[in-house]
Amino acid sequence: MRIGGERHATGSGEVLRLTQRIASDAAMPFHFRVRARADKDVRLYLRPCRKHLLYAEDCVTAAVDLKGGSGWQDLELKQWTGGEGFARPGWPPRPASLSIHVDGRGQVDVDDVQAFDGQLRPLLRNGDFERGVDYWFFSSDRDHLPWHAKNIFVHSYVEQGLFGLATLVLALLAAAAHLLRAPTRLHPLAPVLLASLAGITTVGLVDSLLDMPRITLMIMLVLWLSLSLRQPSQ
Repeated sequence: MRIGGERHATGSGEVLRLTQRIASDAAMPFHFRVRARADKDVRLYLRPCRKHLLYAEDCVTAAVDLKGGSGWQDLELKQWTGGEGFARPGWPPRPASLSIHVDGRGQVDVDDVQAFDGQLRPLLRNGDFERGVDYWFFSSDRDHLPWHAKNIFVHSYVEQGLFGLATLVLALLAAAAHLLRAPTRLHPLAPVLLASLAGITTVGLVDSLLDMPRITLMIMLVLWLSLSLRQPSQ
């Protein structure tokens, strides 16, 4: 996986992070292994944090300076900052994530990323990226535009082309028509689902909505229920 550092950052929260959710009961101290190479001198950070998607807390940090042009390097890192450290998850348990980012204007290739907690449990899946970006996603605490199209239809066009965009539009139109047509419109759930579709479409005009798997799954379930809803026979 190739990760780039910020080029025009004006604040500390604008770096783009490669992130994966880890077990909420993971415990310190953390230990990391990674293969990496860089085209310029940069610093590579690995940070487990209490975090859902944005705005981390209770982070601990491991970092290493990479020499540009030195080829692949096998690295072992241990956490070295974190204040009071990685707090317990509490109840209800707070989610946890591990993020990787670059400090500097170069590019870093990472491979064979491994993370272990204090009980030597492996925390990451697909750390060798053999399955592409499965289990990984990109995020930024401030600068959302590198991964956020701010429009659900533009997002669909960029990621899935005209076919994906047409499929989404037709599914929304077909679901709305089905809910408005008798006898389905007499079903007590029909107004609720129609309002949900209207909300998804309205918010989708100014936001992406499809860049997080859980929200995407929720939207697909609403669409499926809207298309399959039937008024029971009397």
